Amino acid sequence: MHPIAVAPYLGGMVSRRASLGLVALLVVGLTGCTGAPAPDPSGSPSPAATGFASEDEAFAAAEETYRAYNQATNAVQLDDPESFQGVFDLTVGDYNAHQRETLSQMHAAGWTVSGETRYSRFTTESFDPETQSVVVTVCVDVSDVEVLDVAGNSVVSDERPDRQAARITMEESPTPTFLALAHSERIEDPECAS
Repeated sequence: MHPIAVAPYLGGMVSRRASLGLVALLVVGLTGCTGAPAPDPSGSPSPAATGFASEDEAFAAAEETYRAYNQATNAVQLDDPESFQGVFDLTVGDYNAHQRETLSQMHAAGWTVSGETRYSRFTTESFDPETQSVVVTVCVDVSDVEVLDVAGNSVVSDERPDRQAARITMEESPTPTFLALAHSERIEDPECAS
């Protein structure tokens, strides 16, 4: 499953079969906010203490982080909340809180997700050495993803584009790559849509 968030699955719209509460939650699925990373309980060095030696190193960490995030979202099974942990480990702040709420709502509603999200055109935009944050754009392909309600009916909008571009901000965190997703927004990119 790919919670960039759930809006790519559903096209920013949910069928009338879904509850209004889930509609509101899912429509804003692409919006996340920045937040401070949680302290590392293991005592490992924080990213601020180590930092990235170069912009290239930061960009490589961003790509590794997004690859891990994509794998974690594809591993989510909505009937097994323990499978959500990989997503939570790779997100921070309000974006992490949003992922927790979205996945919990989908689990409570008895929805299922099948298929895998793929991505291409991973492009680095900027690196801020002071905050150790990285901004990237990604083309996300959800053409293989189906979301069903408890009765087995699709909740995916007929208007959902199969390929969508997103701008993602990653911030320092106690993850092995020292980055986690802090914000994601859908952007217009005609090349991604083709």
